[in-house]
Amino acid sequence: MDRRASGDHIAFQKITGPQFCQIGLYESRPTARTRDEEITFEWTNVVEKTFQADAIKELGKAKTRNSIPYAATSATVTDADDHSYYAILYVVTPPGVVSSVIALSNSGWP
Repeated sequence: MDRRASGDHIAFQKITGPQFCQIGLYESRPTARTRDEEITFEWTNVVEKTFQADAIKELGKAKTRNSIPYAATSATVTDADDHSYYAILYVVTPPGVVSSVIALSNSGWP
């Protein structure tokens, strides 16, 4: 598994033949907006900054087993080289901070 650090995130990537999966973990930062505004900001900053997103679907808001709130959004995304991927962005919002985790794959999931 490859690991790359870049600016505000670290990415882990696994390639198996023609299939790949990449997970990006973003640094937490202090909350500056309402929870819904932070979720929108993270989508714009993490996904739309790099990809063209289509078939965007809000997967809902919930809490982890440890009661940490998160929101999940999925989409089909296309990069500048016209490669398409499946993406899910999790925006995690424990009290006072916000962070994101993005999962990208070239093979879809239900």
